[in-house]
Amino acid sequence: RELTPMNFLRLKLRILLLILVVGNSWMVGRVHAVTVTVSPVAISNLYNGAITLVITNGLTNGETVLIEKFGDFNTNGAVDAGELLVQSFLTTDGQATVVGGVTNLSVPGDLTSIDGAIVSRINFSGIDPQQIVGNFVFRVSSPTGRFTPATATFAVTNSNFGQSISGIVRHNGTNVPNASVFFMAGPNQDFAGDVLADSSGNFTFKAPPGDYAVGAAKAGYVYDFSTAPHVTLTAGGNISTNVPLIVGTRTISGSLRKMGTTNGLAGVLMPWESQNGAFILSFTDANGNFNVPVTADQWKIKMQESAIASLGFLPPRDSLHVDTTSGNISNLNIEMPKADALFYGQLKNNSNVPLVGIEVFAENQNSYTYAGTSITDTNGNYFIGVVGTNWNVGPSSEDLSPLGYSANETNLNISSGQAIQLNFIAQLLTIHLGGRVVNGSGNPVGNIQMIVGAQNGPDFSGNTDNDGYFNIGLTA
Repeated sequence: RELTPMNFLRLKLRILLLILVVGNSWMVGRVHAVTVTVSPVAISNLYNGAITLVITNGLTNGETVLIEKFGDFNTNGAVDAGELLVQSFLTTDGQATVVGGVTNLSVPGDLTSIDGAIVSRINFSGIDPQQIVGNFVFRVSSPTGRFTPATATFAVTNSNFGQSISGIVRHNGTNVPNASVFFMAGPNQDFAGDVLADSSGNFTFKAPPGDYAVGAAKAGYVYDFSTAPHVTLTAGGNISTNVPLIVGTRTISGSLRKMGTTNGLAGVLMPWESQNGAFILSFTDANGNFNVPVTADQWKIKMQESAIASLGFLPPRDSLHVDTTSGNISNLNIEMPKADALFYGQLKNNSNVPLVGIEVFAENQNSYTYAGTSITDTNGNYFIGVVGTNWNVGPSSEDLSPLGYSANETNLNISSGQAIQLNFIAQLLTIHLGGRVVNGSGNPVGNIQMIVGAQNGPDFSGNTDNDGYFNIGLTA
């Protein structure tokens, strides 16, 4: 066989699996429990790559297993009552998501041809909500209860920056345990990472120097951005700040499920934002249901696209809006279409170097109803599951522009069951628009985002510095 990148990946996974099988060969005939291993067992919250789950021993050929990831709040290496489900998917021995002869590596599946064993890859790319700093447990179980569940521990560690933000999550003076504390950076309030608070509500997060807003999320509580602590982290500094939460007075409940069915999508992150600046992070439960505490307000939800894509579905392109000013909302059932076509390829610069951690998007051109997304891996590869129709596909200008690159998007039709390869070459931006932003008194306006939109092309962005100056790379 030609040693293509896909064949090389399969070869490495096969060698890993054979090592595990040989290492356990003395137990053949005596042990029938399924085992699961995770590699690597720990990653940094800035890790850009994949982790591999290997499930061996006791599986029957063609068997389907349920893989779940839980927050391990008490760090005991077990799944305990009340611990949060943050990821969930089914994987079948001998099956992967293959469209038009191409394996969609954005969706975890079995990547080995060895019967009675599963090797599954989970992508972690750039700043991803699955990369929350903390301890976790992967649990492998049988949907039919055929074998005893097996578990493996996993950790996301904080990158070793020389400065940190610490504090306590509180509600009316009382510490709130096991909340997710998140950090929004810079003038654009970009997501910069998050960490699990301990059982006393304490947290510490290491980050690069910069300006941050600090928030928190916990089931039953609402976070109000108007009370958000804002801190400036300097090199070598350690800042302490507490994060307040309020109790929800309304609820929004419903389900997230496959279109046209009642099959729920479990462990999917759902971020909610209100018109008046409140914010909530929630996850669907094991059946795809959600029951979210909110306040009386106008709320919108923008589905976490990478979580939906990893399950092989397409999220809505635009936010969904919900009004709780008159009372609770129930039976909010959000349906997602299953992807049945595939765009894939590589993103490189004009020196043939892969560009890593860049979003590549696909937007439905006819109705703008759905959107697909993928983050380029360490080789610049991307995989976007879509449905058969007309799409705009291309790398994100918001990701490329700060790096000094631009790439054109492509418009084309794709049919159900078809896989189309699209490779993109990012060109250096050699034209620059510079200037200064001042207010009516002539004083500089610093640290705001500038967006320049081409009349028939993409947007380019940059920020003003402390003195209001900006310099943005453009195309002609």
